[in-house]
Amino acid sequence: MKKITLFFASLVLSFSAWSQNAAPVLDLSDIPTTYPYELSEEDAAKVFGLTDLTVVMKVNTATLSGRMALFCTSDPTQNANTDAKPTDSHYVAYGSDGANIAYLASCKSGDKFTVQSIPANEEVVLAWVINTTGNNYKAYVNAEKVKDGNFGTYEIASPKMVKDDYENAKIYLGGGVKLGNAAFETFNGTIMGVKVYKGV
Repeated sequence: MKKITLFFASLVLSFSAWSQNAAPVLDLSDIPTTYPYELSEEDAAKVFGLTDLTVVMKVNTATLSGRMALFCTSDPTQNANTDAKPTDSHYVAYGSDGANIAYLASCKSGDKFTVQSIPANEEVVLAWVINTTGNNYKAYVNAEKVKDGNFGTYEIASPKMVKDDYENAKIYLGGGVKLGNAAFETFNGTIMGVKVYKGV
C-alpha cells in the first residue's frame, strides 16, 4: 500500500501541470484484477462530465500481447469498436497494442490511433492528454512526452460526448464490452493505478 501511495504522490508532482485542477476527479488504486472492470455510477459520473481530460495509468506490461483497452468509454450499441454504428458511434479508448505500443483511439465518424514504443516487461506509467476543444492529443510514457498531434478531419470523442449521445454509456478499465455484454480487448496485465484529471 505504501508503494502505491508513493506512486500516486509522484504522479501528482509529475502530471498536475497538465491539468487545470491539480486534484484528480478520479483516483483509483485498489482495482480488481478481473477485467473489464466497470466503474461505479458515482465514479463514472465524474468522468462523463469531462470534455477535455488527462488519463494517467500505471500498468505492468509483462504479459501484454495484442490490442488491449486500458480505459475506455463506449456507447451501448458498441460492438468490436464501432461495427454496430460505424459512422456515428462515439467510442474512446486508451490502451496498448502488442507488448510495447501505446494507443489512443477515438471514433466520431472516423478512427485515429497514435502509436509509440513503450518499455516491455516492466511497470510503466502511461498518460494521454485529450484536448477535444483544440482537437489534439499528447501521449506520455513515464512522464516523457512521446507524441502529440491532432485528429485532422476526425473529431475527438470525449466522455461527455459519449454520454450526451448515449444515456446508458459505460466506462470500463481493462477492456470494453461488446453488444450483448461479451468482453473484448481484455487487458491481461496488471493495472496498478488510475488517475483522471479535468482539463489538459
